[in-house]
Amino acid sequence: MLCGRGRLVRVLFMLLSRTNLLFSRLVSCPRMKTIDRNRLQSLMAREQKKYVDERPKSKALFERARKSLLAGVPMNWMVKWAGAFPPFVREAQGGHFFDVDGHRYVDFCLGDTGLPRSRPWRNRRGAESP
Repeated sequence: MLCGRGRLVRVLFMLLSRTNLLFSRLVSCPRMKTIDRNRLQSLMAREQKKYVDERPKSKALFERARKSLLAGVPMNWMVKWAGAFPPFVREAQGGHFFDVDGHRYVDFCLGDTGLPRSRPWRNRRGAESP
């Protein structure tokens, strides 16, 4: 007979396995419909065209950057941007940034453009320190 921690672990394991079994029965999904790949492709093409058409200044700056930067971007991960080219940032305020074409973005990036770097209270604190 188990006592103490061993028994607790065994009881927890039994409860979790029963919970998973019940959960899988409760959350059973109907069979997914087949994805229309042609429609998906046309929607993607439409969105990519819209992105390019609405960002002429970013496109021009990207073409200019391609002459002096490898792949037109300062960091290699930027090559994997979802659009045809990355937006060129004009300014940042709080958790948002604005591109040169006037589009506003919410900054979810955790890298070099992360939210904490552009918080107004942090900028004030830095300016107040000697």
